Amino acid sequence: MEHVTVHWGEMPESQNVGVEVIPVELRNFLILKAAKPDPLMLHQPCKQDDDLSEVPLECICPDNVVLHTIQLLQHSKKVQSLMILAHQQAEQNNENDFDVTETLPPAPPIPEMPERIRKCEYNYPFRYMEKKSSMFAEGQGSPTPRLNANTVKKILRKSVATILAHIGYDNTSQCVLDTLTDVSEEYIQKFTRLLRVAVDQENISGSTGFPDSMERVFYEMGVGSVKTLHGFYQTRVLKYHEMMINKCNSLQDEYASLALPVLRPTSDSEIRCGPSETVSEEDIPEIHFPALGDGYSADELQPSLEPGFQMLHSLEQEEQ
Repeated sequence: MEHVTVHWGEMPESQNVGVEVIPVELRNFLILKAAKPDPLMLHQPCKQDDDLSEVPLECICPDNVVLHTIQLLQHSKKVQSLMILAHQQAEQNNENDFDVTETLPPAPPIPEMPERIRKCEYNYPFRYMEKKSSMFAEGQGSPTPRLNANTVKKILRKSVATILAHIGYDNTSQCVLDTLTDVSEEYIQKFTRLLRVAVDQENISGSTGFPDSMERVFYEMGVGSVKTLHGFYQTRVLKYHEMMINKCNSLQDEYASLALPVLRPTSDSEIRCGPSETVSEEDIPEIHFPALGDGYSADELQPSLEPGFQMLHSLEQEEQ
């Protein structure tokens, strides 16, 4: 008799492991049929609704001062092109020895200044502002509108195009505009993430060494202080707008002086009176004045005052 060593944990080998021993139900359960793969479905994302909420006007309409500055830039370029045309026309007249320059087209009118809404009123002569409480100052502003990614992208692209026009660019390519829009989006996202972290840390640990969270984020982003933003608006927007108004006025006056017709005589012996009439110096009649000779005296050239004295003398006698 054979002695078979059995180790602990071993399962006894079955003598009949044939297929006929396994029941049909168990066989169908264990031996799975080849699963038929599902046909590939085309992923069709649903169209996002752009009108999740009404977009506020402050998100769509740029600043009135910025828009007027862009109009002034376009006006100055038009006047400068007219001035170049006037100089070219004057050079052609000098080369061709023309007498009268042609009339230049009138300069376009300067765009009207939009009415600026004052958000605060100063009390003169001390220029102080009365303290007024508002919902925004108390932290109870209007609820933030929900905007999807497409709407935000459109608003940001429009803002970037407005900034480029305010700098002085007339046209650009779509690739450049999209690149600058992506850079602006990344900058704003980084700014808001840092602002979220700063607010959370201030709520947890209290004071962080800055007046508020916004001041801290401005410092971390390398902007400086919140006052830097105010100074930028005063210098790059308001003062730049005043400079463009003065420039347009000076260009308008300069072009008006160039647009005046210039009269230039062709020679010293001729004087041009009109477009087709020329008067020679020989045709001008001469006026002869009597010269003081031996037979004339200075008293003879003076008007006589004796009739006037006689009239005054007769009037005095009548009054007496």
